[in-house]
Formats: sequence, structure tokens, C-alpha cells
Amino acid sequence: MGRLENRKAVRYSCEVPIELREGTGLTRDYSTDGIYFTTDQVLGLGEEVQLTMCLTNQGPNKMVKLTCHAQVVRVEEVDGRQGTAVAINECVAELLHKRNDAADDDTTTMHNQEPIFRYQPRIL
Repeated sequence: MGRLENRKAVRYSCEVPIELREGTGLTRDYSTDGIYFTTDQVLGLGEEVQLTMCLTNQGPNKMVKLTCHAQVVRVEEVDGRQGTAVAINECVAELLHKRNDAADDDTTTMHNQEPIFRYQPRIL
């Protein structure tokens, strides 16, 4: 029999690069409540982390940058890397626009706008 899923939020399966304070990772899936990713960085159960990920399919020359503060709720070894599940405590989204004179693949030319929302799952 399959595992019963008891989730409050829709989970999206997608590989999105993430940045951590001392390393990088790659998501396996994410939702508004949490993120599962693999990384070379060693993170401990209960550790508070900040991670950033950019969702690029937001229209021509636009992306959304998510900066999340989260707590590690599960760790496991996955193909020589650390699989990490985090529960999101707060997430701030910023809409980024590419300058007209920027190269198509150069995300460093994106500039920040005001945050478009701040999300705290445990408060809603």
C-alpha cells in the first residue's frame, strides 16, 4: 500500500537551483510550506537556514526571487549528497526584471523591485 500523504499545500516537483549561506543545492520538490533539496553542505536537524531560489518562468524578462527562512526537519543521504527537508517559517518574494540591454542568460543583470509579498505559513 502507498504512503498516505497528509499535506496542507500543493507540492511541485521541479529541479530549481538554490543558494545557501555556505553552498548551493538543487530542489526535488517544493510547496508553500516546505522544500526538499540535495546539497553538499552539511546541515543539522533543527538548524535554521536561509535559502534563495529564482523561479524563471514568470514571463519575458521576469523572474521571482524567493528568499526563505526555514528549519531543517529531515536529513538523509542521497547518492553521496545530503537530502534535506525544510519547513518554511517565512518567505519573501521579489519580482526581478531584466534590463533591456542585458544578455538573455545573464541573471546578474536583473534588478530588484519592492517585495511583492511576505509569506509566513504558520501564521495563516
